[in-house]
Amino acid sequence: MVEDLKSCTSRYKRKARRLKNRDPPPITFTIAEAEPEVVPIEKGDARNNKLWAQYMRWWHPRGFNGSVGRSIRFLVVDKLSGKNIAALSLGTPVYALKPRDDFIGWTGEQREKKVNRYVANNWRFLIFPYADVKNLGSRILSRFCKVASKEWMRRYGDRLLLIETFVDESECKNAGVTYKAAGWLELLVYNGKIVSHLEMNGPALSNLPPARTKGHSFVLRRGAKFRDFLRGIYRTPLINTPKKIYLKPLHRYWRKFLCQDNLRQSRR
Repeated sequence: MVEDLKSCTSRYKRKARRLKNRDPPPITFTIAEAEPEVVPIEKGDARNNKLWAQYMRWWHPRGFNGSVGRSIRFLVVDKLSGKNIAALSLGTPVYALKPRDDFIGWTGEQREKKVNRYVANNWRFLIFPYADVKNLGSRILSRFCKVASKEWMRRYGDRLLLIETFVDESECKNAGVTYKAAGWLELLVYNGKIVSHLEMNGPALSNLPPARTKGHSFVLRRGAKFRDFLRGIYRTPLINTPKKIYLKPLHRYWRKFLCQDNLRQSRR
């Protein structure tokens, strides 16, 4: 029997209300020293996948309503205490993003063939409130890039060349500093062109405006089903503010491979 639209919508609304009413647990301890280890979560690991989603609903400003396309979740475990101290995710990138595409320099045809295979989006990064460790974010991101590249190859058979992320400073004030410390490139606008912050060394160019994207997270992603729209996965989130764009190249010749055809991946 096929479920009608009205009953399907009400069922998902009831589910959303149940998830929203779950209060986060009280924080009764603090971790001051940690040795982070980034651990990928397998798709069949129901316990850790549910735990990861619950962490996001408790503490992340954007919450969590699901994902579309390729998706890999990670938990960060402290080797010293054995506790989870952070959570990240990697997924399908935004299909068309003008500042990113101008910085890469590829054509529309090249983007269509390669964006979903060799580019990924770090669309969630959360450090838990009880983890009060100096430079923890940059240390996690450095380890995350190495683990993410191997896991992307293992699961999907494609070599990950570039990771993108969007930072909203109204949600987290020092998030941009953390990504820069881990070697990510902030995209800036200079005379109408998109450049990285590493290319701007002169004192007169220190206050360039950042390249920004809209507040959406899933609107431009392909492959969403009608049931995903009802769950809120394909809708614009309530927090809809422009965000800064950061990129992390993972290969020495990442731009050549993305902009040229038949370039060997084995070159370093």
